[in-house]
Amino acid sequence: MRRRNFISTLIGAAAVAGLPMPEDPYDKFLRTLRTKIIAIMRQDQTTLRRIEIDPPTEYRRLVRIWTDRHPERPLSFYHPY
Repeated sequence: MRRRNFISTLIGAAAVAGLPMPEDPYDKFLRTLRTKIIAIMRQDQTTLRRIEIDPPTEYRRLVRIWTDRHPERPLSFYHPY
């Protein structure tokens, strides 16, 4: 059995058995970042125009967001990875 087929079979078997799949760290990062950005947008009553996410350094990423209220300067913060 080829490696790809083995992994696909293993994942399929885990899904059928109802076993929880481990969450990918990047998926967790995106989920928590999304929650944080939504909270910021609601608090400022504005909308997101642009987002930049830097590569991880020391278990965190620099995130810059531009909003309709302040399109000329981004809001920058570190988010844990």
